[in-house]
Amino acid sequence: MKFNYYPSNIKSVKPLGLVSLEKFITAIKNPKADMIDILEKIEFYSKIKDEKNRAKYKQMLYFFTPAVVCSYRNYKNIETFTGLAPLDFDKLPSQQYAEDLKHHLFKEHNYIIATWLSSSKLGVRALVSIPICNNIEEYKLRYNAIIHKFGIYDGFDTAPKNCVLPLFYSHDRNILSRDNYTTFTEKYEPPKPKPKGEIIRIYKDKKVELVAKMVKSGISKIHDYGHPPLRALAYAVGGYVASDYVNFDEAYKILCDEIDANSYLSQKASVYKATAKQMLTKGMSEPLEIRQ
Repeated sequence: MKFNYYPSNIKSVKPLGLVSLEKFITAIKNPKADMIDILEKIEFYSKIKDEKNRAKYKQMLYFFTPAVVCSYRNYKNIETFTGLAPLDFDKLPSQQYAEDLKHHLFKEHNYIIATWLSSSKLGVRALVSIPICNNIEEYKLRYNAIIHKFGIYDGFDTAPKNCVLPLFYSHDRNILSRDNYTTFTEKYEPPKPKPKGEIIRIYKDKKVELVAKMVKSGISKIHDYGHPPLRALAYAVGGYVASDYVNFDEAYKILCDEIDANSYLSQKASVYKATAKQMLTKGMSEPLEIRQ
């Protein structure tokens, strides 16, 4: 499996050549000396929020188009699709959060081939195995399914739906990768009209009980890297609040009780409860219905 790499000039449209997936992963783990200096500058300027200098040095990085092989970096000159789709998560709250998300994504999704930190160390990059596409339209349908799957995570950027978008080089000695990956085969299909009577209509106390069971099941699966899955779960519960399955106070109490009961989350219960409250509030902007 090979794809194009380009010189350290963002305006470049002609690839230097092809790089194998294996060599790409090795290069992220062990960068050349000249790249380390540039990467350290990007990380520094990212942390002090100096966007001008961060952008200046980022343009000095090599970049890649993992999804395609092409003779000229545009749709017209795509020669073949590679069976790869890049993921991009940016502007995360901290490097520790980025580390947690990196591990969570790799652990939860076997079709992810590799996850690593971005050059700023405040983002996460990943490569997903997908079927080799026959055309741009098919790639976009498959990437729409990826957007639907990963849109719940903080910092998720939909821009890589453009298959010729640059993926900049970055350095992570602790990149996670696997050889025995599966393949993400889903395509996005427009939602069908909701059948009448499909929504579960039950008494209020039963609705609360149902939400409580969902929260208990979700939190029971958290044994490490707590923030990413907790944020996604609390966001969904906020949707149930918006649909009147449970009120805000009931939902927050359910989340807090399960955080206290979880051996990992309870170690920093106050931090995780604050996260739960924040995402619960955000989730209320997107009502969800419980269906059977």
